[in-house]
Amino acid sequence: MTKQNKQLDMTEYPLAVYPERVRIILEELRLKVGARGAFERAWSNLLTRSEREEPGATVQKQDSGISLIVYVMQRDGLSFARAILEVALQADLLSRPRYGELLADIGEEDGEKLPSPNLVWDAQRLELRIGSRVIRRLRSAKIAKKLTSILDEFERNEWPPRVKHSIDVSLSTQPVHDAVRSLNRNLQEISFHVDDDMIYWKRR
Repeated sequence: MTKQNKQLDMTEYPLAVYPERVRIILEELRLKVGARGAFERAWSNLLTRSEREEPGATVQKQDSGISLIVYVMQRDGLSFARAILEVALQADLLSRPRYGELLADIGEEDGEKLPSPNLVWDAQRLELRIGSRVIRRLRSAKIAKKLTSILDEFERNEWPPRVKHSIDVSLSTQPVHDAVRSLNRNLQEISFHVDDDMIYWKRR
């Protein structure tokens, strides 16, 4: 554990403002995130490759669950309770429906925009960027029509965690999976995934 994480003071992150039932659930999730398998899943899913591999990384693979929760809270500008839920979701400790229910319990809504790493889809240039840096460039809008429709939807909605896709699945869902697989080609910072009729993105 890093020196910074050893000095974490839990009194700085109170949960007493929530009803007892909700507070108990949040405390249980906070503890479960610290289990080795859960922590490693969340650590891998929530941190970018550079965040995981840079020398002296703020959160290292052998650190505690609370260190990751606090890091995500500070990095993404979340409430402490929301950060617990985000980490628990990425650790596979919560289903998405249950995650949405608990967000409502803490006074936040599923589908609220999550802080993104400045993602921008420039439909004219066919460029997906993080800030000014191009991370994916499509060669032709006509050839990559399904890919552009996915990116258009994310950009239109200001990059929420997930969007409902408009790809025709009346015969098969394979076109959706093929489009997402193609979209992920050579992407290093983020990745896209299919969840029923939704497509969501996450940091690598």
